[in-house]
Amino acid sequence: MNPSQEVDLLTLIDSIQRMDDLDATWLAVSTLLLQFCDSHNNTPQDWGLPIGEPQSAIMATEALFIAEVLESGGSNPTEDSSSAFASADHRMALQRVAREGLAQYRFATTNFTSLVVARGIAGGIDEMFGHTYIEWFRNELEVAVTAGNVHPILAHDPRRWIGEHKPNSNISSLPSRDLARSPRLQIAPKSASTIGFVLDFSFWHRLSMLGDSTGLSAATLQPNLRLHEFDVVKDEGEPPTYTNSGPSDPRIQAARVLNLIRDAGERDTPVALLPEYSLSQQAAELVESGIEDLERCPVLVVAGISGEPDGDGRVRNEVWVHIGADFATRGRWARLPGKLYGATIEGYQEGIAAGTEVRVLCCESFTVAILTCKDCLDGALIDQLAAIGVNLLLVPAMTPKTASMIGSATRLSQQSQAFVVMAVGPALWVDTENDHVPSRYVPHRAEATFAGPYADGSPTRCLPDQHLCPGLDEVGSWHFDFSTRSAQWFPEPNTTIDNN
Repeated sequence: MNPSQEVDLLTLIDSIQRMDDLDATWLAVSTLLLQFCDSHNNTPQDWGLPIGEPQSAIMATEALFIAEVLESGGSNPTEDSSSAFASADHRMALQRVAREGLAQYRFATTNFTSLVVARGIAGGIDEMFGHTYIEWFRNELEVAVTAGNVHPILAHDPRRWIGEHKPNSNISSLPSRDLARSPRLQIAPKSASTIGFVLDFSFWHRLSMLGDSTGLSAATLQPNLRLHEFDVVKDEGEPPTYTNSGPSDPRIQAARVLNLIRDAGERDTPVALLPEYSLSQQAAELVESGIEDLERCPVLVVAGISGEPDGDGRVRNEVWVHIGADFATRGRWARLPGKLYGATIEGYQEGIAAGTEVRVLCCESFTVAILTCKDCLDGALIDQLAAIGVNLLLVPAMTPKTASMIGSATRLSQQSQAFVVMAVGPALWVDTENDHVPSRYVPHRAEATFAGPYADGSPTRCLPDQHLCPGLDEVGSWHFDFSTRSAQWFPEPNTTIDNN
């Protein structure tokens, strides 16, 4: 082992020991250790290790740290584990663990021992004090995920929402050579800086109603049958482009959308997702005012919206989100940043103002991400959402083909035990009202997709299928219960809502 690397770790440990008591939070200490791992490169040759390593050394270091902390200073272990601060005695224990680990483990290559010991101590801190991290992040309201900085891993156990089904492997048990992450924290890699990921904690309490005692179910609402219902303008310039301003009749669309939202609420469905471009700017305003009059509403309603055009005539392809009322206040709606990647359909490029940010909504039980259509094909983006711990991915889309999108988006069910919901509009991909199609069921296209973290059977259900297929003239909603893995189609109720 290169002696300079050992000195670097001991120097870091000494600086932690000298920290002011008010600065020595467990979050700060663990961050420094993981940043040490991130800043010191390891090579493929470092990983030519004996069986069970480095996991065995990491786990032994974690256990040694916990034992030393429990014995340090004669303090009450229960009080110790609830503290967000590392006392002077704790930091002395940390120093003893570091020295013992460096003396005990001698891996063949240069700096690997130091990295393993640092990662082991960070894991021990996670085990005892990791539950204190989240309050520090919540107090920030927003956390930008940028290269070299720490962010929380907001993983959740899915078993309460999948009934008697067995869950697949959680992210902490998946193989990884990233030593700059512990079960609860990660130093963001360089790739995270190419897209602005923001963890948003401002909806924490409102979103806490998701997945309560009623379980977890989701609905994809299908308010449109055919393409001719949308205000789409093609430009034959170079390159050829198209812009979609949403459904042509905002009042009819808003009334139908509100009707479907109300129906989902009355069925106690907590999550309702509409396809991309489901709302024009005017229709969105009508829905925003009308949704507060509904007696029952899903906790989370998400719709693709064609927002105000920018100065160059490009549409702002955004996401409209409504989070239901809590016990004391009215519901809250917001517009999230726009689509990152424009689509190309039949040779025409989508005329949108490209977004620059992915905003992840965080609460106690769910970490929610929304990717619009083609965005979910970015594998690196899916990987970063998995690293954050996203366990509910919603994908509003408008596309003639869905197979690749479904395959990419539902990877998150395996990578971070996520529930994935995709809503695709319109119901039929035809250009005019008179085009004839024999059935809603098309093998290469799904209106609704639901996936979950199941260990048994196929984790994905695509609808319509050969067994469940509505009529060609039916608008309505697909409902999926994640505990029973059962799906149903409900036509739009006959009653409508006056939004004049």
